[in-house]
Amino acid sequence: MKIKKLRSYYATEMRKAGLLSEQIDLIEGRIGKSIFLMHYFKENPKLLSEKILDLLPSLENNFDYLKIES
Repeated sequence: MKIKKLRSYYATEMRKAGLLSEQIDLIEGRIGKSIFLMHYFKENPKLLSEKILDLLPSLENNFDYLKIES
């Protein structure tokens, strides 16, 4: 399985679960060039990590389908 496909799957599932695209970019190590992201977007890392940890079981359950597809 290619890393790009795994990253795409992860981002898609996180977005479906209600995370903002800015939060997903932050998790994946991307920083946007917009003024909002650079100066005003302040995310609480503890709360964001708790959201992600809550979503991981659903990602793991769907991961078998992704392996079959590739």
